[in-house]
Amino acid sequence: MNSSRNVEYCKYAFVVPTYNYARFIVRALDSIFCQKSNDFQVIVMDDGSTDETKSLLLDRYSYKSNFYYYYQNNRGPNVACSEAIRKSNAKYVIFMAADDSLRPDYLEHIDVITASDPSLDVVFGQSCSISSDGKRRKVSSDVYPLSDPLECFRSFILGEVSATTCGTLVRRKVMDDYIDYPGVLPQSFDVVVVAHFLLKHRCFQTQSVFVDVYDHNQRFRNNISAVKNDANLVEVMFNSTLLGGHQEALRYKADFYAKNQKSRGRSFYRNRMWSEALEAYSRVVKMNTKGAVDSQVIKRMSVSYVMSKWEGVGFQWFEQG
Repeated sequence: MNSSRNVEYCKYAFVVPTYNYARFIVRALDSIFCQKSNDFQVIVMDDGSTDETKSLLLDRYSYKSNFYYYYQNNRGPNVACSEAIRKSNAKYVIFMAADDSLRPDYLEHIDVITASDPSLDVVFGQSCSISSDGKRRKVSSDVYPLSDPLECFRSFILGEVSATTCGTLVRRKVMDDYIDYPGVLPQSFDVVVVAHFLLKHRCFQTQSVFVDVYDHNQRFRNNISAVKNDANLVEVMFNSTLLGGHQEALRYKADFYAKNQKSRGRSFYRNRMWSEALEAYSRVVKMNTKGAVDSQVIKRMSVSYVMSKWEGVGFQWFEQG
């Protein structure tokens, strides 16, 4: 499994954090190893899986000299991703989701792009979302306003444009500030780094489809515990040290906070966590930022209040806040 020796230097490092994704990860890794290049390493950081991930991967890939498998006690996908990057030894890091797959010509596209402009720090591509039954496919069509980094940052954090982290290429040294961050990183580690890439670094976006993204009920975005553990997302997003010389981005902190609370409220509401939903939606209303409060927020906040009161949770937070 090559975890006991140094990772040999190469051009690309695919970093693959995983947790109990044995049913998906072979598809992801096979999509890497089928690329028409040998100038890459694959670093899997197993975040404490309790399924057959370890035995499956070692049986299937341990003979490959560029495959590296590591195991850590469960500490969250943000830590797993950071540790995988820390162990990499390459010019570029490529984020890889254990439940998605690359298109077969992915590295061919990447080689052309990086060769045409070696000064690029980040390369984004498009993605194809595939429904759980495989019957529906939708190709992303977001276009970033790359000529205006601050507008890129704003439009991304407020959800006007999106990015699939899987398949995104980043110059390895760009990641140092994040993997060495002295505090606790939010579970949605990728949201912060993508926003900062757009604000701080030379980015390129191609309209080529890089990855296939598969919907399923185990996806990280559907994990309510991840939502609960993302309470510090806003503070890390607007950390002055990470923003560096781009303090003008702080003007969007209140808007992002309201959007974040709205998203948390929606997740809690869908999971019938009434008191948590009420708290999140109440914060959205109190912020009163442009466009954050709509009829759905008011309706769901009212339902959450009634249900939390019915369940005996009470109305104390809203009344005292």
